[in-house]
Amino acid sequence: MILPVIEALLRNALLLFALVFVYGAINVKPNQKNILKSVVLGLMIGGFAVLVMMNPWVMEQGLIFDTRSVLISVTAAFFSPLTTLVAAAIGITYRIIVGGAGVYAGVGTYVVSVSIGFLWRYLRYQKMCDTRSPNRHLSLFFEFIAFGFVVNSVVVICQIFLIFPYWNGLVVANGIALPFLVFYPIVTGILAIALVNQIDRLNANAELAETQKMLQSLIDSPRTMGIYAVDTHYHFLAFNAFFHEFALHLSGTNIQIGGDASLIFSSGKELSEWKTEIGRALTGEAVVVIRENIAGIRYMRMISAPIYSVKNVLIGATVFFSDVTLEVAAAEENKYLSYHDYLTGLYNRRQYNETMNEMDQDRSIPISVVEGDINGLKLVNDAFGHAAGDELLIHVSNTLNKFFSESRGVIRMGGDEFVVFLPNKTLEETNALVEAIKADFEKTILYGMPISVSFGVGTRAHGEAMSEVIKRAEVEMYNKKLFEVTSQRAESIKSILNTLYVKNPREEIHSQRVSEICTKIGEMYHLPKDQISMLRLIGNLHDIGKIAIDESILNKPGRLDPFEWEIIRRHPEIGYRILASSGEYAEMSEDILAHHEHWDGSGYPKGLAGEKIPWRARVIAVADAFDAMTAPRTYRKVLSIEEALEEISRCAGTQFDPEIAEKFVEEMKKEH
Repeated sequence: MILPVIEALLRNALLLFALVFVYGAINVKPNQKNILKSVVLGLMIGGFAVLVMMNPWVMEQGLIFDTRSVLISVTAAFFSPLTTLVAAAIGITYRIIVGGAGVYAGVGTYVVSVSIGFLWRYLRYQKMCDTRSPNRHLSLFFEFIAFGFVVNSVVVICQIFLIFPYWNGLVVANGIALPFLVFYPIVTGILAIALVNQIDRLNANAELAETQKMLQSLIDSPRTMGIYAVDTHYHFLAFNAFFHEFALHLSGTNIQIGGDASLIFSSGKELSEWKTEIGRALTGEAVVVIRENIAGIRYMRMISAPIYSVKNVLIGATVFFSDVTLEVAAAEENKYLSYHDYLTGLYNRRQYNETMNEMDQDRSIPISVVEGDINGLKLVNDAFGHAAGDELLIHVSNTLNKFFSESRGVIRMGGDEFVVFLPNKTLEETNALVEAIKADFEKTILYGMPISVSFGVGTRAHGEAMSEVIKRAEVEMYNKKLFEVTSQRAESIKSILNTLYVKNPREEIHSQRVSEICTKIGEMYHLPKDQISMLRLIGNLHDIGKIAIDESILNKPGRLDPFEWEIIRRHPEIGYRILASSGEYAEMSEDILAHHEHWDGSGYPKGLAGEKIPWRARVIAVADAFDAMTAPRTYRKVLSIEEALEEISRCAGTQFDPEIAEKFVEEMKKEH
């Protein structure tokens, strides 16, 4: 009797484990929210329940026993309620069809198993799913042995009360107690652990799939960077969308995971370089290289690094690459700017220091040094604006580059100074070059003025330090500048006046008249001839600052608006800066600056008053105003001499020095 029972129980157990294997093959989680999948699982489990009942342990006719309680209780504990109810319905239906004395007890077994399974699920499911629990599988095994014992104890009790009256329930319960209370709980524990392992595998697979999806999304996210990985045989392990498109563009290859990465290279040279770089990564070395002209990309940065397995075995290499053309161009530009002057493109002081150090390393090399300084750059800036000064600097730089093509490069030291190193040039050869450059400058007229540059030359002798050679060149340059700059400034001022008169012929007439009136006032005061000459010159130069005013404002036919008037008011300061830079005219620059100051302090630019205004400036103020009132203007009528003198008398003591104004009016009335 015992052997058939054991044989039947083993068949039942094997069917249960077969169910686990079948379930494992379909890769569907037990706790399904999808109705269709839940029903399909219920049908599958119900089918196995029928198979279990078709291989029973038969005690008597109509009394069959099997492991359905194990199957259904574990199903209720793990699977969704819908799955459990479908499986139970199939099992109950089959048991009713089979019939016999134990039909009620059989149906009761399903009801009890489902109820206890649902209760257990409600109380313990979250604990079962907690993968952080220490010794989780062992504790779950014993927990489900206890669970199986509870389920099957209640099932045994059901047999006592649900067997037909002509059976002795206690006899039946006694006959099934041993397998139900010992064998079934153990099978329950094993079956539950098998399901837990299956759930863990499905969860791990789902997490792995999510991780792979996340990683793929992560490497696909860079829109301008290619990312791929290859194994030790140069086959693709992974790649991002950017690299897929890049490979398609590069070679027309629709790359695949596991495909040969070397097929994307059509050029043997490119393939060789690529394998060399990847090969270094496959030896455990991290590699960063900049490659040129790859698939139409001017500069490409490639970063290769080894990939190791969890056992620290090298299994491949990963590569990141991106277009760094703009980055490289910016770096080259920064390097260029660190050694070159932004305006002229010449070398700067940093290059000067490096060349000096280099030339001092080997003092046997014969070398000449040329120092140059532009004369009148400040004057050009003041008279014509900084754009004109920049134009002068650029023209001088280009000329120096042209003549000193065999040098180590022309260096702009800053401002208006230049240095040129000429290896293997004698003093005579260098001086000849300098004279040729000066002759070229003299032929060039810029803003009505010839270009003037003072030069000094030094040549190394007897292996001396470069600092000594530079010092000699500087001394010679400054000595020449003392003689050249004075005449150059005087010529420049004349050129500025000529340019102003070309821009605005009316200014020439006005300046001549003011000069004549100033001469007349000087004669009224019986000044010495040299002082009268000074007044005449100041009268002629008083509006020289208007050279920096735009022609459209100077020649405007109507009245000036407030903005234009503000620009016009700057001309005394500009005139002052122009004349103050020249020793010959420096004395009269203060008179030019103050010729629009008023006796009562309401003038400009400083708001000087009374005796603080230079006397010659007060003379110019009267002469300037008288000519302005009596000269033709398109925006107002011309005043007669009498009307103009009346206005000067009225403004004596406010706009004009009262003494000069009275004397001028008195003398002019006598004359007219």
